[in-house]
Amino acid sequence: MRATESMWYRDSLFSINRNKLEFAKTIQQQSSGKRINTFSDDPAGSSFVVGLNDRKSQITQFITNVDRTQTLLSNTETAISQIQNVLNSAVTTLSQATTGTSGPEERALLAVDISEKKKQLLDIANTRVMDRYVFSGTNIDTVPYTETAGVVTYNGNDGLINSQVGASIQVTTNIPGSELFNDGSGDLFTFFENVQTHMLNNDSAALKNDVTRLGEFVKHISTERGIVGNRIAETTTIKTGLKEFSTNVTATISSIEDANMAEVISNLSKEELGLRVALQATARIQSTTLFDYLG
Repeated sequence: MRATESMWYRDSLFSINRNKLEFAKTIQQQSSGKRINTFSDDPAGSSFVVGLNDRKSQITQFITNVDRTQTLLSNTETAISQIQNVLNSAVTTLSQATTGTSGPEERALLAVDISEKKKQLLDIANTRVMDRYVFSGTNIDTVPYTETAGVVTYNGNDGLINSQVGASIQVTTNIPGSELFNDGSGDLFTFFENVQTHMLNNDSAALKNDVTRLGEFVKHISTERGIVGNRIAETTTIKTGLKEFSTNVTATISSIEDANMAEVISNLSKEELGLRVALQATARIQSTTLFDYLG
């Protein structure tokens, strides 16, 4: 009989501890809303969720990179738009200078206007965004353009800066000043300096050629703005895709680790009842005496 009591008591304790563990696990699921709270709850599912969370973190970083890229590109496009405004205004000034009624005095006054426009271009060329010079190439801490005695010098380089916005996708975030302000036949600052000289010298023939040359620069700057605009559109598409992917990954993680609350509540009631029954059975075993067996 001692062996039988010991067996009953051991089995009862095992049942109680098992029910306690299941009850505690279900309580944790209820409070956290998660089916998986420790790796042992579902080793295969836990491993899969770890991989998905790593992927989600990577996507989050890509979205951050896209946001930074778009900020740089948007400010670059704004600067190029300002350049276009200056050039369009210069077209009007040059048109006035090439009319038959413009003489030396009128052209001298227009030369002052061209000089101011050159200064405006220089200010734009030295645009700084997020503590970096936009048009310095990879020399982002270097002032791209400086002027000495009317001569503007480029201090940047031709380097391109690429941003990783996908596992195998990079987007160029900059346009070097050597590309933007030079159309391959000359740079914009030298052109404006020459226009000013032609106006001061009352050189009608040279000014007519300047009108044609300015048109080429206008076209070049428009092309460069289009390049930036395409990059902005590309990053917008990429960001939309990344957000959708992130949403899908989040949903997949949720489907694996989230608890079915209706099921949890049902299990909680069953496990609480099972624990209560086991405790009551053990209490009866502990209260049994020799007289109970003698009848």
